[in-house]
Amino acid sequence: MFHRILPALAVATMLALPAAASAATPAIYHTVDGKFASAYFTSLDGCLQTDVWVASSAATYAPQPGVADALNKQGLTSVQIFVYDTCQPMEGKHYPIVADWFAQSADRLVAESRMRSAHVVATLTMTDSVSGDSAAVSIEVAWQATSVAHPDTVRNNHVRFPGEGIVNTHDNNINLSALASGTVLLGGVNVSPDPDPSATLEQVKSACMEIGYPHWDGDTLFCFGF
Repeated sequence: MFHRILPALAVATMLALPAAASAATPAIYHTVDGKFASAYFTSLDGCLQTDVWVASSAATYAPQPGVADALNKQGLTSVQIFVYDTCQPMEGKHYPIVADWFAQSADRLVAESRMRSAHVVATLTMTDSVSGDSAAVSIEVAWQATSVAHPDTVRNNHVRFPGEGIVNTHDNNINLSALASGTVLLGGVNVSPDPDPSATLEQVKSACMEIGYPHWDGDTLFCFGF
């Protein structure tokens, strides 16, 4: 079968999409449009340092032309909150961890078409791996681009697999620096009080076409890893 082609690793990692069509179809075509945003917030209250990581994304998977399947739209939002005791001796490369909260949800990033801005609003049920406690944490974070877009060079690849077929891929990405700000409320306290001037925005547009040789009788073809 075709080896997995991953021109946009972030998209392929995020998506959990239906299996590709069988090899009986001579040409298979997939497109993916993904938008991503990430931010890091840090604050200090006495001895306690709180680091907050927020990442959110939205992607659309389109089937090959002529297939009746509807567009598959997916989202993923992740939040992790570390609390360290800076008054204690360091343990390796960091201070002792007082709390480690983490959760993911299917909430989608809402982004402007050219990724000049984006935002996410969600409530996640988070669990602290240190204490075992759970809490509902509400987030409302906005990103605003602070630079012009830095488009990656459009990548076109033509790969021939002897005895199997041909895979053509097309990849076009945009990366931007951004300012992220908003609230991450844990126990009624905003643990992201200061904006992140080093946040990022990214847009990934990928396409993949598989053309199997007429004599190829493998059970499955692959594009983007699915």
